[in-house]
Amino acid sequence: MFRSGIAWQITGFMGLQSFIYFGFSTWLPEILIVKGFTLEMGGWMLTIMQISGLPASFFIPILGERLSHQKWIGLGIGTTLITGLCGLFLTSNMVITFLSIILIGLSLGAAISHSLALMSLRSMNSEQAASLSGMAQSFGYLLAACGPFLLGLLYDLFHQWHTAFFALITIAVLFTLCGIGAGRNVFVQETTNLKQIS
Repeated sequence: MFRSGIAWQITGFMGLQSFIYFGFSTWLPEILIVKGFTLEMGGWMLTIMQISGLPASFFIPILGERLSHQKWIGLGIGTTLITGLCGLFLTSNMVITFLSIILIGLSLGAAISHSLALMSLRSMNSEQAASLSGMAQSFGYLLAACGPFLLGLLYDLFHQWHTAFFALITIAVLFTLCGIGAGRNVFVQETTNLKQIS
């Protein structure tokens, strides 16, 4: 599994979206307080973000299973997330902030369900799916655990959230590229076999 390129792309997609989710969920109220919102509003915005991800988490796996490949899903999730992060970063306007939070929630809800669905979509049997799941979730959640710490560290070092936002947007671009690669209609064993044959 470690020699499969698409397995690493799925792992990257899983880990990077989890990094953003856990880091962003941890610090969103504090980010909003710095932007002039109240603590109560920060808590409500975090709740809205969590709830807005629920519909996408149900429908994305169904959509992915019906498509011949899932490249457009990865691109759509990433584009939505980057749009939301940019909207939240660039303004403190209440309406734009609210819409940006919804976009971020939608994309992150879609991302976690899509990353889990890819583990079965890219596997030829249950044994491959179990191996891929073990790889993607082990490395993925290890990376995700660094999210809250690293974002907090960036704030402590620079005393503002701009650097953390640049880091989040950069990671969102990387996980979008991983999502596009992982959306190819290729099984993990096929990519391994092609390397062995060549």
